[in-house]
Parts: sequence; C-alpha cells; structure tokens
Amino acid sequence: MKRALVLAVPALALVGLTACGGPPEQTAYEVTLEVAGPAGATGTVQKSTSDSQEQPPVQFSVPHKDTWVPMGGPAEVVVTPDSPDSALTCKVLVEGEERVTETGQPGQPVTCALTIDGPA
Repeated sequence: MKRALVLAVPALALVGLTACGGPPEQTAYEVTLEVAGPAGATGTVQKSTSDSQEQPPVQFSVPHKDTWVPMGGPAEVVVTPDSPDSALTCKVLVEGEERVTETGQPGQPVTCALTIDGPA
C-alpha cells in the first residue's frame, strides 16, 4: 500500500502542474536580412513572418541590411531587383547564425524561406 501511495503522489503533482501550465510561450528572435548584388542595384524586399503576414514591399539599394525581431515560426523574404540585368542574393541570419542564402536569376525575384527558431 505504501508503495502505491509513493507512486501516486508524484503522478498527481505532475498532473496538477500540466493542468495549470497555460499556453506555451512564444519566443522572439533577432533576424537579419542581407541583400547583395551589383553595386548600386535597387529593388524591393517583402517579408512575411508568422506574426506579420505579407508586409508591404520596402525599397532598398545594394548593399542592404535589415534587422527585426519576429516571433518564431515560418518566414519568407522575397527580394525583387528593379533592373532586368541584376541578380540579387538574399541571406537570412537568425540570432547571428546563417540559416539560408539564395541567389536569383537576373531580373527575377529570389526567395529565402525558413523556419525561425533558436540556434541551429
């Protein structure tokens, strides 16, 4: 009987803790976008993250660097050159670690898609 009681008490405590847990915490991460290409090239960048879907496009010129702090989850950055001759590269870092680098074809958009989460 004592053995059953010893096992039942920790099990009840665990159930009590999980019942009071509430929703899981979301974490924000520092994300950096770097755009490279021909010197002086221009274009637009459009970001979409789990907490901010399809933000309006923002104009930039190369080299371009942008840092923001979205919540974790899926993210996509689309970089579109203004010139049909420019090929651009987008690189995304999460918490200072490179996660994805993509280079587009001249004049074509390039997409960097990733899941934002802790260090790789």
